[in-house]
Amino acid sequence: MTDVSLEDIPDITSDSWSDFGQDPGGEPGDDPGWDTGFDSVTDALPVDPGGEPGDDPGWDTGFDSATDALPVDPGQALDGQHVVDIENPVDVDAVEPPVVVLTSEMPAKLFMTIDSIVINGEPVVTFRVRDELGRGAVGVPSSALLWVMAKLVVPEAGASYWEAYTRSAGGGPTAEHNGVLVDHKNGGYTYTFATDVTRVTAPVAVAWAPAATTRLAGQMIGTVGGKELPALNFVKDFVPAGGAVTVRRDVATTAACNDCHGKLTLHGSRTEVEYCVVCHSKDVVDPNGVNIDMAYMTHAIHAAHMREANGAPAYKVKSSHSGNTYDYSRVTYPQGLNNCNKCHSAAASAQGDNWNKVPTIDACKGCHEGAAYTAHIDGMTDAQCATCHGPNANRSAAKMHVSENNTPNATGVITGASNFIYEVKSAVVNGDGTTDVTFKILRDGVAMDLTTQPADLTGGPSFLLPYALPQDGIAEPADYNNLGRSAAQPRSVSLANLRSGSAGSIVAGTDGYYVAKINVANSFPAGATLRAVGLQGYYTQTGLAGGNLGRHTVASYAAVTGDEVRREVVDSAKCANCHEWFEGHGGNRVYEVGVCVMCHVPNLSTSGRGANVANVTQATKDALNAAGYDADDPLTYPEYTNNTKEMIHAIHAAHVKTVPFHEVRDRGTSGVFFYDFSHITYPTAANNCLMCHKPGNFAGVPDRALATVFMTSNGIDDRTNILAARASVPNAKDIVQTPYAAACAACHDTPLAAAHMAQNGAFVDVTRHAIPGTYFETCSLCHGAGRSADVNVAHGL
Repeated sequence: MTDVSLEDIPDITSDSWSDFGQDPGGEPGDDPGWDTGFDSVTDALPVDPGGEPGDDPGWDTGFDSATDALPVDPGQALDGQHVVDIENPVDVDAVEPPVVVLTSEMPAKLFMTIDSIVINGEPVVTFRVRDELGRGAVGVPSSALLWVMAKLVVPEAGASYWEAYTRSAGGGPTAEHNGVLVDHKNGGYTYTFATDVTRVTAPVAVAWAPAATTRLAGQMIGTVGGKELPALNFVKDFVPAGGAVTVRRDVATTAACNDCHGKLTLHGSRTEVEYCVVCHSKDVVDPNGVNIDMAYMTHAIHAAHMREANGAPAYKVKSSHSGNTYDYSRVTYPQGLNNCNKCHSAAASAQGDNWNKVPTIDACKGCHEGAAYTAHIDGMTDAQCATCHGPNANRSAAKMHVSENNTPNATGVITGASNFIYEVKSAVVNGDGTTDVTFKILRDGVAMDLTTQPADLTGGPSFLLPYALPQDGIAEPADYNNLGRSAAQPRSVSLANLRSGSAGSIVAGTDGYYVAKINVANSFPAGATLRAVGLQGYYTQTGLAGGNLGRHTVASYAAVTGDEVRREVVDSAKCANCHEWFEGHGGNRVYEVGVCVMCHVPNLSTSGRGANVANVTQATKDALNAAGYDADDPLTYPEYTNNTKEMIHAIHAAHVKTVPFHEVRDRGTSGVFFYDFSHITYPTAANNCLMCHKPGNFAGVPDRALATVFMTSNGIDDRTNILAARASVPNAKDIVQTPYAAACAACHDTPLAAAHMAQNGAFVDVTRHAIPGTYFETCSLCHGAGRSADVNVAHGL
């Protein structure tokens, strides 16, 4: 094992990442929540001072990646794999481009091109730095550049790995910056390494391998004349002896990390996986001997809850730079851990299928560590793993990581399990008030007969019918409000009730479609607008080898023909970047945000204050008491809106809120659940609205948006009246916030922020009847498009 010593690297600030579990189940009207038993990385990751493997792993999303930073030369790729001329380096002095002098002007972006690498002892690298206008950048200081060179070791059996030639005094892989940099004053530079890579003998010996695939990697970070340089990474593979690179090791991609993290940046400005792996490699450990090889480390971080369940030691990394130890034991992954393809893809990287083809002890140990695993691998080597876990073996990783759900990144689905696809093609409200829904359900690609229930299926989907009726002086609200329904929940009509005739009927159409004819009693109320129909819920398949299995399925929805379509501000596919399939309420609502908003409407708040204390378990009582509530008095339980925009903002921005986001969900005799979202953080910068939103769809609120209820009340604070108030929403004495304020206050929850909103026409935490019939939130005067504090500008977008 090799310890790591670190050099100083400029300080950066950190952004954090998060964990989201799954909801224990329930129905519309229940308080929807996530199981958040794990703390966020924010607790474990303060400001990162930079450094080397084993250092404080902070995040900074302000820098450009290598994919952005690599050059725009004709014929050169943008992936960092550039042509290397080992024998004939470019004569940089002969190049005369326009220049930008960094002491006078700092460009927004810089791009690096590696032109040649000559190795006759200390490597000599010829490169160019240009800005986005193509001007040569003059004045990059040697202190701003860090350089690593490593060879790819390919053992006879087991996985390949990188071995760095550049070594610290302690023997660990490191980035050097003490070579000689020559600025040719035209954007061209020459860097001569301090390390003679052909003769590395101390403090550890690294044999020179001129025929091996070799990687030059590094970063730019620092300042010139007090101005911060645009940071970048560079990565280049070549063969010192000459010839094409034919042997590679690219197991994961930066893009896969950034699906969740936005721009994952560590150790100052390290943004590229291809750079990370040259130091976080085989047998590299922190000062306490903890393995920080990329495969083990990344798996151990993302699988923290699985490790805890297996009795594995908490994964903690000590920084040899600061001496701090960071505890990752309460971080988890926001989707199924068996979705190996989320990070590893053979289509995206040369060895993206190594997770299945090349099993290793440490890579698997990151997730599976525990007493049973330790006993299983006792005395074994990587070469032996393939006997049972190779790609064609009975217990291959692909076979052992199959999923219940047929998601895009699933490694496969449980044998015999059917996959379903729902499609709502159209919804029409007839003159007599009935509703016809044309829809189709595919089972394993074949349209089902929806007039009968297959013998091996139980349960099944239901239609949700949300709508809007006049409220608060607004004739046609821009939000569903489901007025007249208890807890503002839409009517639900099951296929079973349609087949039985109690809610209508199902008749065959054409091309595999069927028409659900929903009777008047179960359709929309007269005068409703903004009507829509969603198909959600799932079948349970019986008779499988492992028992009955819920076949969770992506929901589908359509607006009623001729009605206004409710606005779509969130892209469900962006949610899927982190959550794969987000599954709410035990898998009844899957993926489509357009279905989530049918129930999570402005008139819905959480239900805990109406709970019967007899249904509260001792474990929940203990959690409530620990959080400062009186577990024996539900009137003290926290209540919060369950309208989509505020709830989701508050969950994802919990780490920037000043008031912890707590809620209690009453599911009657099924239980009362306490949710503490205060330990959840967002996996990228909290101001990165585009991680969820569609472009241009979050800068304002529609004129006809409804006020959001944060506490449901008829003015009398006892269980009987609280339940009555929930059945009669909206109530004059509900505690509400006006639409603009509610959207922003979920994140910006300080008293100063509330006062600012109130000064500009908003109403924050007032009774509904206190809001005048006509009022003006003037937020857009400053925060509207093109204004001085445009939402995009204020959020750094």
